[in-house]
Amino acid sequence: MPKRLLILCDGFGAPTYGPRMTQLCKHLSKRGWQITLLTEQVDPQYVVPNCHFYAMPYYRGNNLLQKAQWALDKLFDKKETAFYRFVHTHIQPKDFDVILCSSFNDFPLGTAYLIAKESGLPLFVDLRDIAEQWG
Repeated sequence: MPKRLLILCDGFGAPTYGPRMTQLCKHLSKRGWQITLLTEQVDPQYVVPNCHFYAMPYYRGNNLLQKAQWALDKLFDKKETAFYRFVHTHIQPKDFDVILCSSFNDFPLGTAYLIAKESGLPLFVDLRDIAEQWG
């Protein structure tokens, strides 16, 4: 029976994070893993093949509206709450064997933690981009 992996990650793009997630999914699917990846809205060129892929649109509207959404996110963790609901709308966490959370900042660590705690699944966290991209 194939292992089922749930990947929760922040939006990824150029130059290295998108290709690395793509390669990880390709490699694991060749090894028999069934992968479901949930993330923020990403550039269509970075949609990951070999997995069930769901992207949550969050920052929408004109520039002023996007700045307001960003401020609400920083003050009240609105994006984390929206992502938690997005995950539960698209999948059943109990259908997986393990959760991987990959991020260069603190989003979506809260969602991954809550889902792992609720479902009793093991949670692995990949934070290796923090030193490269975080000031």
